Amino acid sequence: MVLWKMCAFYSAYRRLLSEKIDILIVYLTNDIAPDVTITGLEKV
Repeated sequence: MVLWKMCAFYSAYRRLLSEKIDILIVYLTNDIAPDVTITGLEKV
């Protein structure tokens, strides 16, 4: 994880989803974006 001006960047999305998050912005390749988005929304 790299923290820059209160933004966290992860190379593995599962690590991100283990954090308590308020906002999820997804910028991923089309092959994995749907799975990451759905998993993130289920955590809300």
